[in-house]
Amino acid sequence: MSVVPADAHSFFAGRTLVLVPHPTGETACAGLLQRLRDALVVFATDGAPADAAFWRAYGSRQNYAAVRRVEAMGATSLAGAAGFEFLPDYVTHSQLADQQLYRVLPQAFAALRKLIRRYQPERLLVPAYEGGHPDHDACSTLGAMVRRHLGRAMVRRHLGISVWEMPFYHRSPAGALIFHRFQQRKGSEVMLVLSPHERRNRAVAAASYRSQHDLPRFLTAAVEHYRLQAEYDYSLPPHPGTVNYQAWEWPISPAEVCRYLSAGEAGILGKATLASNSLTSNAIQPSSLDLQTSLAAEAQ
Repeated sequence: MSVVPADAHSFFAGRTLVLVPHPTGETACAGLLQRLRDALVVFATDGAPADAAFWRAYGSRQNYAAVRRVEAMGATSLAGAAGFEFLPDYVTHSQLADQQLYRVLPQAFAALRKLIRRYQPERLLVPAYEGGHPDHDACSTLGAMVRRHLGRAMVRRHLGISVWEMPFYHRSPAGALIFHRFQQRKGSEVMLVLSPHERRNRAVAAASYRSQHDLPRFLTAAVEHYRLQAEYDYSLPPHPGTVNYQAWEWPISPAEVCRYLSAGEAGILGKATLASNSLTSNAIQPSSLDLQTSLAAEAQ
């Protein structure tokens, strides 16, 4: 396994756009952010779920989202990012709420496309498809959309963009919560070993999120892992076992998420067909979608 050097810019040259599902997501790659010279963090949602259990103490979902935004501004700077954006700022007719990103993929993709055109990154970094959180899996799908559709047009315009992924957390077959390790290895992974200084900086950045007291629980690993994005079939769950948000007893099923993920990508191409309800298992495998080039033509 390759190791990311202290000067990560020599490994990841140029600008990196880091797409994370919500505030706190950037802490999963805090080590890398501290080593990159030009990284922009993009928060895909406003960080506030619809469930009042998350925001009741703040009076409203909107108040909670505002608190999360302020926390993210401070944490992102402490983590070493050059800047940040919020996808909800680029969507006018839909709400990009926490836990609901999978329902509005076409709108989120349109917003992400605007940011890619504006910042013209050399690479996009997204969460892996692992069933930890539905927003993580939606961001993975957005990365695949960029790679499969928008990437074609960018290559023709000699811009180029590669899509990388990083693990957050998933459930093992025995039900244990696994942090910062890919659910399936591909042999192409690279590893970043955080120095004591980088771990301290990560902890300081995480402490900015006073609205999420359990965050340190997710940040115990001394290493981060990255690889070029694997090929996934989003019409299937990420693995045959229980996904994490089922274990947390959220009212969201893998079947529902998969239907939206696959239909959202197909809908980008004017093919909004829902996936079958008879889901079997998920593994890293080629997608069965018949991909076309309408977005590539539009981007020219």
